[in-house]
Amino acid sequence: MDVILFRSGYFEGLQWCLKSIAKHSPNSNVHLIGSLDLKVDHPVIPMAHYWNRANEFERVYRHASVNSHQFELYCFQKWFPIAEYAQRNGIKDFFYCDTDVLVFGD
Repeated sequence: MDVILFRSGYFEGLQWCLKSIAKHSPNSNVHLIGSLDLKVDHPVIPMAHYWNRANEFERVYRHASVNSHQFELYCFQKWFPIAEYAQRNGIKDFFYCDTDVLVFGD
């Protein structure tokens, strides 16, 4: 199973997420898309290579949440690089996992 993670900025828990996938789903192919400051023992796919459509979305986004503008915008924007990466790499099915989650099964 292909597993896609997306992370911008250092987060200590990311390493635990990666370790849980390696231990409990060892046959998974993990694709970590993110910023280059992640400091993990896993290859990082630069999110900047897939960010163009996210920038296009920002131009039309209208904020309507009690959460901060930047937080909500990012929650939407991350899906554009994920979709583009999957499409460019022929990944039709994948499991998306937030980086603050531990995986305990296949």
